[in-house]
Amino acid sequence: MNNGRWYPSAITLPDGGVLVLSGSFATGPLQPPPNRTAPNTTPQVWRGTGWESLTDFPQRDGLPLFPRFHIEPKLGHLFMSGPQGQSFFFDPNGAGNTWTSGPSRALAFRDYAPSVMYDTGKVLSWVAVRTVQTTRPPTVPKRSI
Repeated sequence: MNNGRWYPSAITLPDGGVLVLSGSFATGPLQPPPNRTAPNTTPQVWRGTGWESLTDFPQRDGLPLFPRFHIEPKLGHLFMSGPQGQSFFFDPNGAGNTWTSGPSRALAFRDYAPSVMYDTGKVLSWVAVRTVQTTRPPTVPKRSI
């Protein structure tokens, strides 16, 4: 692994490899919080013999912590459903390990929005909005991939 990963996402690939994305690592001496940290922008895959570095995420700040990934059933690519409003597809096996924009949702960035693949190619994301005065019911956008 190229560096530490605090709050990464990991997903098992169709070929049995494990892809690890995002996370952060300490950039200064380890001490009680807050530590100085930086995002780990390099996705890496473990296929039993060592770590292979893949193409960095194309946005300037890299991936957010805990990105939500699912295996796209048609081609075996990864589908990132959040937390950004813009989704992405990632081919970890293709030439250049390319990132491609997918569908976007109107609700934009949702940091605490879980997602689940509830049927083949169907991903459900939701979020409840809490404020001091009120709690609104969850919004439930869904995407088919």
